[in-house]
Amino acid sequence: MMKINVVTIFPDMIKDFLKQGLVKRHIENGGIEINAINLREWGIGNYKQVDDYVFGTGKSILMRYDVLSKCLDDIGKGHLIITTPAGEKYDQKKALELSEKDVITIVCGRYEGFDGRIENEADDLISVGDYVLNGGETAAMIMIESITRLLKGFTKEENIKNDSHSTGLLECQHFTRPATYNGKSVPDEVLSGNHAEIEKFNRKNSLVRTLKNRPDMFSNIKLKKEDVSLLTDHIHE
Repeated sequence: MMKINVVTIFPDMIKDFLKQGLVKRHIENGGIEINAINLREWGIGNYKQVDDYVFGTGKSILMRYDVLSKCLDDIGKGHLIITTPAGEKYDQKKALELSEKDVITIVCGRYEGFDGRIENEADDLISVGDYVLNGGETAAMIMIESITRLLKGFTKEENIKNDSHSTGLLECQHFTRPATYNGKSVPDEVLSGNHAEIEKFNRKNSLVRTLKNRPDMFSNIKLKKEDVSLLTDHIHE
């Protein structure tokens, strides 16, 4: 069974998240163990200090190396991840890689980040996007969601294989009832009952959706002859 430790100064944020949805169910079913670990338990002095001023400037504060080091030594860190805007951008490929680990520890950044020595000891520095958050807890939740749903028993393998980013393309659009509302109708191909036509429509929709919304992904796709034909049809529509 996989274990994920989340080291944070706001453990209740993680605990509340773990009480919801499919992640909660997978924990209850014994598919994964997730621990919210309060870094302040290793804090210094009466105020359980976990941070201090940056050498050389004194204008900002960082999470202390000694406090983090003691915490990680005690809990058995396994594969160590530091959340930071300076990290590698997180994606589905990384989620799949991490889902194969036995023990992961995610350390949630706060303030101006971490003493550089703890970053140098990490197995991964991870950013969930090109923006700055107040802390790493949200990033940790994103990683937990994406890793957990890849674990055996969480959902059907077919669902994972068809996910956006799993095939290099965004997943196609899907539709439900009513078939027509406010003058807008579900595409005829989807309602046709012809599985070959539905599959063709879904592939075309996926290609066009990726080209429009994620041209950076589209540029890495090796198009088949049939894909070129589908895109040509779209251009002429």
